[in-house]
Amino acid sequence: MLRADLSLFPDYKPGKSDETKLKLSANEANFGPLPTALEAIRESALRANRYPISGSPVLRKALADRLGLSEEQVAVAPGASAVIQQAVLMTCAAGDEVLFPWRSFEAYPLYARVGGA
Repeated sequence: MLRADLSLFPDYKPGKSDETKLKLSANEANFGPLPTALEAIRESALRANRYPISGSPVLRKALADRLGLSEEQVAVAPGASAVIQQAVLMTCAAGDEVLFPWRSFEAYPLYARVGGA
């Protein structure tokens, strides 16, 4: 059963796809993956029967080293939405206020509400 306040969310309506245009609002490009990305996908596919190592320690270490940070200061996620959602869930309690620019990323008010703010 969903929380009653979450039923107020509007249905998601994706924009039209058009192979001839960039769809920046969805982070889509009209060209395929780079060759290096395709090679990484091929290599990863060989390990698709295993869960990835939790927390992405190799990536976190590489980023920390490159940025001069400790590994504890680096968080990785599959995209901006996941980072925003986790930040809200870790920092907000019921009744808190979340400030964000508007008109901007459509997920800000949704994640604020999910976090109870």
